[in-house]
Amino acid sequence: MKYTKEYLIDELHRFYEEYQHTPSTKDLTKGFPSEGIYRRTFGSWDEACKAAGFFSKSRISNEENYNQHPKKCLCCGKEILYELRRNIYCSHSCSAIITNTKKRREVIKLKICNVSFKVCEVTGKVYCNKDRNGRLRRISPYILTEKELYYRQASFCFDVMKYPNDFDLELLKEYGWYTCPGGKSNHSPANPNGVSRDHILSVSEGFMNGYDPINIGHPANCRIIKHIENKAKDRKSDITYDELLERIKEWDDRHKKALD
Repeated sequence: MKYTKEYLIDELHRFYEEYQHTPSTKDLTKGFPSEGIYRRTFGSWDEACKAAGFFSKSRISNEENYNQHPKKCLCCGKEILYELRRNIYCSHSCSAIITNTKKRREVIKLKICNVSFKVCEVTGKVYCNKDRNGRLRRISPYILTEKELYYRQASFCFDVMKYPNDFDLELLKEYGWYTCPGGKSNHSPANPNGVSRDHILSVSEGFMNGYDPINIGHPANCRIIKHIENKAKDRKSDITYDELLERIKEWDDRHKKALD
């Protein structure tokens, strides 16, 4: 027997008149069309109830649960209706506010990869909440910590090739500059046995004791050694700060005379 939609709707109304409540799939006993017939005809049990002017018991239960803890609009904070529960805004106007104004610069969320973009409070630049290794950033990468700022100021900013009498360039010529085996640069091969510039008085000691970072980054505090030795030295210092100041004075005096 082929059932029409009108007949199936009438059967639901007949059930309601007899039992005085909205039918559920478990209520469809002998004498009424089965749940499968309704699903094949309307596509789902909920659609069948909706066509008959009823809400299914499952919908009523879900709606009651939702209304106890409704989702709130990300823009205005108002509660979102059950029918709109899949949305993150309560209306088109709220969606437009986020999309078309500066509010979207505060955080733009990408649901698929859980990545967001935020605006640095200091520089105004936009940054990703995750670094290139996937680790979560707690603060803006454009804001340097006190330690990061010190290490940057204490770094060497000169060319050793301009001072052939002060550095062991023969060692550099023999082993070459150290490059990471991982090879961040595509232009030069890895050279794990190469040399690197070393702070004779370590930057770590300078930071812990509050020494002037300009003096720590002075050429007089630099020497060329094999990178393996540099790594083994770690944070140790081979001279005191007073000795460094004396080396700086001698360096400046020597090169000042050379210029004169």
